[in-house]
Amino acid sequence: MFLYRYFKHGFDYPNVFKKLIPINIKVILYFVILTFLTAFPLNYQIIREEGFRLDFIAESFQQSFPSNTIDCEISFAGIVCEDDVMFQHEGVTYYVETYDSNKTYDSQSVILSDDNIYYLQDDNILESRGYQGFSDTIDMGNLIFSNDTEKAALWQAFGEGIEASFGSYIIFNALLTNTVIQFVIQFIFIIFLSFVIQLFKYQLSSFMTYQESLTFIIWMMTLPAVLSVVIAFIEPVFASVIYQFMVGIVIMIVMLKYGRKYYK
Repeated sequence: MFLYRYFKHGFDYPNVFKKLIPINIKVILYFVILTFLTAFPLNYQIIREEGFRLDFIAESFQQSFPSNTIDCEISFAGIVCEDDVMFQHEGVTYYVETYDSNKTYDSQSVILSDDNIYYLQDDNILESRGYQGFSDTIDMGNLIFSNDTEKAALWQAFGEGIEASFGSYIIFNALLTNTVIQFVIQFIFIIFLSFVIQLFKYQLSSFMTYQESLTFIIWMMTLPAVLSVVIAFIEPVFASVIYQFMVGIVIMIVMLKYGRKYYK
């Protein structure tokens, strides 16, 4: 299988220049797989830490809390209130009522319906999978009898519970964003580096073509990509840094040690 063959080329440094081919669909597919490997360390950290917190709700309640009181009890099972409530806080309008798709809500809104929470921003809508962020029951009716410190704690638990209920979306969004960014970075990286490699051809009668240099870089990404996956289980934060450093080092050593023998 060509993937296995290319993987071996990535470690066969003495003979790699004899096996260079112009970049093609198969090489691009191999590049895509390597990019997934390079994105793995940060993706692994995202999953382990349940996503990078967006803090679009929780942080707003940490900074301040509304003066409103809502007579509601919120738990993993849902929300139970005496009456429908609407209030605004830090630019977000909160509705405690049954969600109605035909109703016009404010451009940035949170609707706490009986069984689900909805986050609306302009024309986009996210629906939580229940109230999974509320592991403990919160009785917001206690706001009436609480001092400022107790009110702050209740509202903070309220905000954190809402945000945690969208945890799966936060994780997916973070994974998708990181993977796309890695593809863009790696694409720009190999394009730029291939131009740098072409500088070696001066004063040489023979040298790899530009397309072959792209393939060469992709194959040289193999060892650093594998190492980044291993390092991810030890310290994910440093995996991407070590990967970028290793790619440059591997290319430089292979070019100096074996390239000079092959290109005259």
